[in-house]
Amino acid sequence: MAIQFHNQLSNKASFLGMKCELCANENCLLKRNLKSEDTQELAYQKKEIKCKKGQQFIIEGAPVTGLFFVLKGKVKVFRTGINGREQIVRFASAGDIIGHRGFGTEEYYSIGAIALEDTVLCYFPKIIYKIPY
Repeated sequence: MAIQFHNQLSNKASFLGMKCELCANENCLLKRNLKSEDTQELAYQKKEIKCKKGQQFIIEGAPVTGLFFVLKGKVKVFRTGINGREQIVRFASAGDIIGHRGFGTEEYYSIGAIALEDTVLCYFPKIIYKIPY
């Protein structure tokens, strides 16, 4: 299944194309902790991903490319356990962050993530976190 990237300048009347500063999701870590100039820069780099129910968007063991915030929907976060069995790590919903543990020392995602229902994610590429302040 192909992941659909949506440009943040979209004029759709749904969640797609929503600017970070206009987002009503007060649980968003970025929105709560960044100055407005920083938020604007991140918002410019942000991609929105629309996932269908059952679509996997993080593959365990894949190189870390960025982190995800759940804007709308529900997600199952899992990892492969003993004997290759899937172990559920947690469930994520609106406002939750996914993929953040891949930053820093790890270069690969230690988890996988799959949409449990139609889901909209805010994706921030890893490259934008290397901007010096």
